[in-house]
Amino acid sequence: MNITKYARIALDIGADRIFTYSIPDALADSVAPGSYVGVPFGKLNRILYGFCVGLTDTPVKNIKPVKKTMYSYPLLTPDMLAVCKWISDYYECPLGEVLFRVIPPGIRHNVQARMETSYMLKKNCTDLLARAPKQRKVVEFLDRMGGGPLLKSSIEQAVSCSTSVFKALIQKGFIEEARVLPKAEIPVGLEGTDVQSLTGEQQKAFRTISECIEKEIFSVILIEGVTGSGKTELYIRAIETVIRKGRSAILLVPEIVLTPQMNARFSARFDRVAVIHSRLSEGERAAVWSEIRKGTYDVVIGPRSALFSPLPGIGLIIIDEEHEHTFKQENAPRYHARDLAVMMGSMYGIPVIIGSATPSMESFRNAESGKYRLVTLSKRVAGYKLPRTHIINMTEEISAKKRRSAVSLPLKQRIEKTLSHGEQAILFINQRGFSRFVYCPVCGKSVRCSRCDITLTLHKNSRLLCHYCGYSTQALSKCPVCGFSGLKPMGSGTQKIEKELASLFPKAAIQRVDSDSMTSKKAYRSVLTRFAANEISILVGTQIVAKGLDFPNVTTVGILSIENILNLPDFRAPERAFQMISQVSGRAGRGAREGHVFLEVFDPDHYAVQCAASHDFRTFYSIERVNRKELSYPPFGSLVRIIIEGPHKKKVSEHAGNLATRLKRMKFERKVLVLGPADAPLSYINKKYRHHILLKIPDKIPRSGLFRNRDILKGKRGIRVTVDVDPLSML
Repeated sequence: MNITKYARIALDIGADRIFTYSIPDALADSVAPGSYVGVPFGKLNRILYGFCVGLTDTPVKNIKPVKKTMYSYPLLTPDMLAVCKWISDYYECPLGEVLFRVIPPGIRHNVQARMETSYMLKKNCTDLLARAPKQRKVVEFLDRMGGGPLLKSSIEQAVSCSTSVFKALIQKGFIEEARVLPKAEIPVGLEGTDVQSLTGEQQKAFRTISECIEKEIFSVILIEGVTGSGKTELYIRAIETVIRKGRSAILLVPEIVLTPQMNARFSARFDRVAVIHSRLSEGERAAVWSEIRKGTYDVVIGPRSALFSPLPGIGLIIIDEEHEHTFKQENAPRYHARDLAVMMGSMYGIPVIIGSATPSMESFRNAESGKYRLVTLSKRVAGYKLPRTHIINMTEEISAKKRRSAVSLPLKQRIEKTLSHGEQAILFINQRGFSRFVYCPVCGKSVRCSRCDITLTLHKNSRLLCHYCGYSTQALSKCPVCGFSGLKPMGSGTQKIEKELASLFPKAAIQRVDSDSMTSKKAYRSVLTRFAANEISILVGTQIVAKGLDFPNVTTVGILSIENILNLPDFRAPERAFQMISQVSGRAGRGAREGHVFLEVFDPDHYAVQCAASHDFRTFYSIERVNRKELSYPPFGSLVRIIIEGPHKKKVSEHAGNLATRLKRMKFERKVLVLGPADAPLSYINKKYRHHILLKIPDKIPRSGLFRNRDILKGKRGIRVTVDVDPLSML
């Protein structure tokens, strides 16, 4: 066999190394950087799959040949391969692990998408259907929706009809059936809005954006715009400009549940829009990914993973709600999509737009220093006012009412007025379940998870659930410590608020929106459709209701138990509380009627509460800036968090101590302060003890990463070491 080249292959085996294989003549034309290949590995030569990350003419001893290629073309472009290598270096993660997270499983496994039934209108003569009301409704609905094609499930949901209705209409020649790939559907009632004329502030902002796009050079534009100020319209205009230049764009949203509304807005203005995310089936996601690669779409919308879409000719990347912590990946590779988008913009030579009503401290500091260009939208569109915030001191409220209720009297009275006017309300609480915990009034102990050092949350099905490891047990009748029979639930969750609202407003249509109730991709879409149609009067939920909802009939917002966020043992807690209050408040008053926000707090004088109530980001930033700078916390320094965990407390403690000692002796490229080890705030999770070490760097982490040799970060049997660069959670 005539071997002319060798391939460098990255495998997903946890090893921080690249393996070299020979390329047989038969595969010489199909193995290239980015190719997905099968190779023999280990003494048994079992076939593993990996990515070719480079070619070399340098042979190695005992070399084995590549056995096969899975596709006739590389799955990774040279640009995306360079991005993955940067992720591996900066975020201290093996390259193979990065590559396997970038390519969807359905592509790697060659999964085919399930086809779905859709219908298209052929003729609209509803007079001929006078005696068939169901058939007439289907035809009228298809006509109203532009003639289709629409999925059968969407029509059934809107019209409530059976399969026999479709069969009859096909026989009569009114509609035709087709089998199509599943497409991201737009909920009824959210079909998009008309083209909006720009306000003076928007025009000024768009001139800055257009200038950057026309120059076709790297730049980052931060849009600091209050809720309802028209940031989305600027995104749309920017993408229109890019498409006219023959380029394409990626828009990232912080949550999968936000894609229906954003898809509605963009599909109303663009014909070629794709939505991609991890809640699609493997086949659906693979099919969308393949179509993106072919150039079928101009715009891709999705959460952080959409950043890896193989979109040809990318000319713009947009990050909506850039401050959201959900842009940070929680497991390896622990990249931050906003920061990665900025790096990709730099590598591709294209502009990046990031927008928020409450910019992150890091982004605003970059704008303050001139690294980013700042544009400001201080007013809502159409002259709509920002909502009026009423701070309710819950200490006084409880004292006056002589009972503990999650819904204060002022909030209750406001909801009554809202419902009487046919308007809608949203209530936010950052706690799912019924009660936060259950405790014993005799010994004072709370019921805790046997696998974690965490209190169990009571759910309304009389089960106690751990929200960290998933452990579940039937609610206890007696205290496990002293045997007392009068255990009491404390605190409120979404289920308890839902029950209390149902008691206070028995005639109101109330819907709970949290991860327990929104268990499928259709569930949330259905809620949006019903809420848009005013079939739901009150939404109560967790962070899902805090982001992106734009319904002009919502005039009242209630924010409950914000201390759940404000009192976390994390230096970012005030920033998160400020952002959450501001974002939830922004759901109110987005139409002609004034919005009202009722903020229930036990510490009404906290600067995060006061600044959020007055919609004053700049004052919050100036206060928080002083606090962060004094302690060299981001954005005035960088952090790397190392978590050591394992089932044996003593071994974890010893390994953490040894690692900290070695780190303190290391010579880094930057000045590094090593703090710890110490017990993590969540010190015992899922039967594993957790210690952490914090590295504080006075300036930026090198692009090539902090550690020249990652071997020091390896765990040993039974002990896992995790590196989190630029961590957003200190728990």
